[in-house]
Amino acid sequence: MNLTHEYNVSLFDDSAINLIGDTNICLMTVSPTSQYARTHVKAIDWSYVVGSHINLDSIYEGPQISFFEVVIRYLGGLISAYDLSGDDLMLQRAEDLADWLLPAFGTSSGFPVTHYQLGLNPNGKRAGRVVTADVGSLALEFTRLSQLTSKDFYYDNVQKIIDLFDGDQWVSPDRLGTLFPQTVDAEDPESLSEKYSMGGMMDSYYEYLIKQHQLLRGRRSQYSKMYTSAIESARAHLIRTYDIESPGGKNFTVIGSVEAGVFTPTLDHLSCFAGAMIGLGAKLLNRKTDLDLALKHTDSCVWAYESTQTGVGPEEAWLLGGNEYTRWKIVNYKGKAFRELHRSQDRGPTVMDSRYIGRPETIESVYYMWRITGDRQWQDRGWRMFTSWMESCVTEFGFASLKDVNRWPPVLSDHQQSFVLAETFKYYYLLFSEPDLISLDEYVLNTEAHPFRLESPGKPAKRYWSKPDESVNKAYEPPGINEGERGYGTFIQQWDRVDLDKISENDLQVYNKVKGIDTEDSYIT
Repeated sequence: MNLTHEYNVSLFDDSAINLIGDTNICLMTVSPTSQYARTHVKAIDWSYVVGSHINLDSIYEGPQISFFEVVIRYLGGLISAYDLSGDDLMLQRAEDLADWLLPAFGTSSGFPVTHYQLGLNPNGKRAGRVVTADVGSLALEFTRLSQLTSKDFYYDNVQKIIDLFDGDQWVSPDRLGTLFPQTVDAEDPESLSEKYSMGGMMDSYYEYLIKQHQLLRGRRSQYSKMYTSAIESARAHLIRTYDIESPGGKNFTVIGSVEAGVFTPTLDHLSCFAGAMIGLGAKLLNRKTDLDLALKHTDSCVWAYESTQTGVGPEEAWLLGGNEYTRWKIVNYKGKAFRELHRSQDRGPTVMDSRYIGRPETIESVYYMWRITGDRQWQDRGWRMFTSWMESCVTEFGFASLKDVNRWPPVLSDHQQSFVLAETFKYYYLLFSEPDLISLDEYVLNTEAHPFRLESPGKPAKRYWSKPDESVNKAYEPPGINEGERGYGTFIQQWDRVDLDKISENDLQVYNKVKGIDTEDSYIT
């Protein structure tokens, strides 16, 4: 997995980074896997990407990381691993990583440098135009770290960002209520004319408003007010309900998009997370009409799965001519529901992106609907989603993507996204687990499904990971490493520092094996 922007080198070695970004092994108490993961966490050198590339005159040259991805996946994963295990090493490594990241906040606005070169200080330079979700979805991780370490400066940096979003400088005739477009520029707050939606590039900004309210136990009213205002704006500008002709009649609720003043009734898989968010907000803030909205939107997202030949939902579908409210007709064919255009109409539903890449958003909302309502229909529908996914995508070595959800037999793409294991499987696992496993009364899940424990004074924390087995750790560690230090480098990181001109031929063969080089075709000399 590559953590850096596409035109730069990887921050960490690719071999075991999922051990940090995936907390499933903590929940499932998988041993010795959890011990192997712990050894990797202990060893990894966060400064590995820095090397000799530092250029003190620029914050945009040299290897860069995606600040947002590192925070939600890896900082969040380490914090969650601590909350689930009580293992001090996880918290120590989270602090180590956070301290490398903190200088990125040193811009003129406080928005972090979103593609950041570790080791540099922006020194008050502009952050420029940034993706809304990239800067607006950092509060949970740094706030929870502040709670655990009693160090306010982690929280202060992200609170400054929220205060900026909550300011009155965002004035534009193009703005839709209190919503934000895909990108924003703190130095040009009146430029708000881009696409609006609750899909990619904006989704987790709204998600973190209600979840930060939950993490803080409502002690700061700002978050609930911002969230409530955003939902009301979404109702006014983005949310539409359409009639679908079927034997029993059906309403189809979408959270669409607006660009240049034009509404498009899009069903974007990424926006299907919103059922979970709106349902959680309904429960926490006692907004009963929002729960009805959450149920309807989740039902529509699940229906998109149930309506394809594979039983798996597409990346994106939309209804052309969105001002007309009758669009789809359900027919029964070979035991499955399919879409059929009205023959009398020349426009209708179109699958714009027919791929499925293992995304978690729909099952995330199904899981929340089950936990919030206790209605077992959500488990039943989730099980059908899971079995359809397995029938279509499971392979000998993993879980492939689908090229077209409406083709049978399935046409596979040889690719498995990292979120398949870190998120999608986690939500399926929790859907069929007892409700007290990661209870939503005791935990808040970040946007990568990492559970953070809610502070409950006097109540002992439940632990899901056994104490470290040092014999396993030592058996896993390569010979010669310094076991007394954190961050001495993983096995592959250490090999990557080797001077190839000064090692023996036997060691060179080991190097090739570690780096995944086919020595029959390519041999380093």
